[in-house]
Amino acid sequence: MPYTLRFVIPDASSRVLLVPDGSGWALPQVPSDEPEIVVDVAPALHDPVGQDVFVLRDVRFGPMPPPDDAIVYVTETVRDPRLAQGRWCAREELGSLSFAEPHDRAAVQAWFDGDEPASLQPWQRDGWFDQASTWIDEVLPGVAEVRQFATWCVSCILRVTSPRGRSWYKAVPAHWARETTATVLLADLLPGMTPQVLALDAERGWMLLEDLDGVPADTLPIAERVAALEAMGEVHRAAAHLTDALLAGGCLDRRPAVLSNQIAALAEDQTVPLPDGLNERLRGAVARLQELCEEMATAPIQPTLVHGDLHAGNLMRLADRFVVFDWSDACVADPFVDVLMFLTRLPDDTELRATCRERYLAAWPLTPAEAASYVDVAEPLAAMHHAVTYRDIYDAFGPDDWWLFEGVLPRWIEHALACPTVAT
Repeated sequence: MPYTLRFVIPDASSRVLLVPDGSGWALPQVPSDEPEIVVDVAPALHDPVGQDVFVLRDVRFGPMPPPDDAIVYVTETVRDPRLAQGRWCAREELGSLSFAEPHDRAAVQAWFDGDEPASLQPWQRDGWFDQASTWIDEVLPGVAEVRQFATWCVSCILRVTSPRGRSWYKAVPAHWARETTATVLLADLLPGMTPQVLALDAERGWMLLEDLDGVPADTLPIAERVAALEAMGEVHRAAAHLTDALLAGGCLDRRPAVLSNQIAALAEDQTVPLPDGLNERLRGAVARLQELCEEMATAPIQPTLVHGDLHAGNLMRLADRFVVFDWSDACVADPFVDVLMFLTRLPDDTELRATCRERYLAAWPLTPAEAASYVDVAEPLAAMHHAVTYRDIYDAFGPDDWWLFEGVLPRWIEHALACPTVAT
């Protein structure tokens, strides 16, 4: 569904930019397909602001998640308020102004009150963009432009233009700091299958990546996206003999024996509330899930490199191949973890998903009976793998950000418990 993102844009005098909107004043706004990630809004905001702005974070002024069309973000202080179109509102003027939307007033009041989340990522703080731009200038000669492309609590991505063309800067939180070193490692171990890293600051979780100059797989017709999953299967098979190097290089160990302990720990965890009865149902299924983990030791497909968050948006189709990027959840695990994530991000079409799964498995040396048996065991464990991943995400961010992931953890647990090999 379409959303409207609204922006609190301040100046150095702690005033906020407002624009006329029919019956009153309003915050500058940009349409968006999703509320959680701010994507490429700088061009749309340039007209009212008269300059590029850097988005920091969302504004908390009510219950989260916010109601539709009440999603508000705050930007860095603009450098030259004289270029803006509209009016600059000081705190003492707020009560006398008429607003087209009441939640705009509430958001501005929250900003004036200094109401910000207790925990913020570095790129969600004023002044960070200048630090990142300085580093980019140091590692890449002749930079002409650095512009924010996407941001949320999980990452910040900048689009960089230089004499070598376009490249991409990415910053990740401490929870995913291993992504930087894992991306370098994979570029060495699997050349051509993953992006090349142009520069790296592992301590700060920064990296500069080559531009892939291809077609994002999530823009391909649905029927063609199966080729992206088959390409991930090539990665799985190419990395099967590299598990020692992958683990030594920083990829997490999420093999079934490790997952078995993680499932038990998740079942006893009362920190993150789950829907009524789900904790008890999960605890009742732990023994069976751990039996399946033991069965995976003799499965016809063994653990290998797993992306962990595989969907079509994380693959790029080039002229002769696909490239897989965004390795924040890189690990050694059962590869059906990637298959299940990819399938669940396709339209809810049973036949389409079955076709994709069958074409993925057809590239492995399995008989039809072996493939069916493997899926019976692997699917509930893959779902629990994702449940454990999302439980860890809650620890990576403060409660103020939990609304972004609401519902995902219980959905993966429910998926596992609904599988015939667990439900019976």
